[in-house]
Amino acid sequence: MNNLYKQYKTFFDNAYDGFTVVDFSPSSRRHLNVNQQFCDMIGYTKEEVMARDAGFFVHPDSADSARAHMRGHREGTISHSIFKWKWITKEGKCIEVESKIYSKKTNKYNIGFGVHRDITRNSELETQIKEQLVKEANLRKIIEARSVERTNYIRLIVHELKTPITALMGSIELIDYNVKRGSKINLDNLYSSVSALNKRIDDLVYLTKTEMDLLRIRRSAIDTSTLIDQVVKEQMPIFRAKSQTFITDIEPNLPSIVADAEWVAAVLTNLLSNASKFSGKNTSVKMNIITNNNDLLFEVIDEGIGIKPSEIENIFDPYARVQRKVPSYSGLGLGLFLSKTFIELHGGNIWVESTFGKGSKFSFTLPKKMENLTTTEDRIEYTNH
Repeated sequence: MNNLYKQYKTFFDNAYDGFTVVDFSPSSRRHLNVNQQFCDMIGYTKEEVMARDAGFFVHPDSADSARAHMRGHREGTISHSIFKWKWITKEGKCIEVESKIYSKKTNKYNIGFGVHRDITRNSELETQIKEQLVKEANLRKIIEARSVERTNYIRLIVHELKTPITALMGSIELIDYNVKRGSKINLDNLYSSVSALNKRIDDLVYLTKTEMDLLRIRRSAIDTSTLIDQVVKEQMPIFRAKSQTFITDIEPNLPSIVADAEWVAAVLTNLLSNASKFSGKNTSVKMNIITNNNDLLFEVIDEGIGIKPSEIENIFDPYARVQRKVPSYSGLGLGLFLSKTFIELHGGNIWVESTFGKGSKFSFTLPKKMENLTTTEDRIEYTNH
């Protein structure tokens, strides 16, 4: 018995939680024993605690619930309980405590054993977390509202810019048949400038769709040769304006593909435009298109400035042109990022091979069969109004 008591005392005195032994008898209501951890929690010495009523440290906010629990233990209607309540320390600080009370009533005694843990810090953290969650929810609403405002603003800008540009490009095409040869170069320069501005507007629209998760593929059977002819026709004035030679090596009888014609045209337009922009006058740009197993392989090869090996890894990141610090070449640095997004949504791949100072070759694949395409039917369609 002596060894058992020593083990109990060692455990009682060195416990991490506050331990108490209370006499629940109506005539007593005194602590029979407390450990040092309990004394540290409320800031009183053991002698001060033992000389006072068992509930002297209970905060007024918890007085009623404390009396209800103690009455149940004193009367024997409950033998154990777990609850939270507030205490007042000797310094007047309010702390929140979680207690587990176990009681045992005999003919002579009604003893209660209590285990108490200060959870003030936990409660403070819970309160802070709840406050932060409310702030985060409010901030999310503000961000979402700002995002909608930005999208609507960009829609307005696009509408205001697109209308005159469309009319201007149409007029250029109409007068193209009636100009003299000497004015042809000036007309090509004008068309090239308007086309570049038009592309930047499209890039902004596509970027907004991407960030807002509003992109959707409109799949349909595409006559590949017709699509390519249309893209090449639109890009020829750009090549002529810089006296560049445009060469094509396109496999005969290309199969149709099931894809979004607008997006495929946008990728080709971007790669051809970049090839011309980053190449000097009197250089060559070549486009190869061949079948490759289950895919169509597109290649655009230029004799331009090329890309440094250290920059190739991030070349498809948004604003990569800005990061590369190429001030003499205009643009928003979005084209390759958007091209990668479009191609991957179609289930294809895009990559680049380049020798700095000599030129680059951009390649991408598109699957010929619809079952290879990425499913994007759950995406919301974006339309300009």
